[in-house]
Amino acid sequence: MFALTGLACIQRIITDLAVIDVTPAGLALIELAPEVTVEHVRRLTGPDLHLALTPPVAPTPPNTAEAR
Repeated sequence: MFALTGLACIQRIITDLAVIDVTPAGLALIELAPEVTVEHVRRLTGPDLHLALTPPVAPTPPNTAEAR
């Protein structure tokens, strides 16, 4: 069995549950899908994850003056 990629060329893993960066220090959990917990992702992930979560950015409300 062979890997589908070269050695050390993956930088980010994106799934339906989370976004994980591959760093020299290991895997960094940077984003979670809505309703998904850190514990759930950790249970499903083999290697240890360190947290690098950033708070989600709230959408900017529409400018009511422009909407007229």
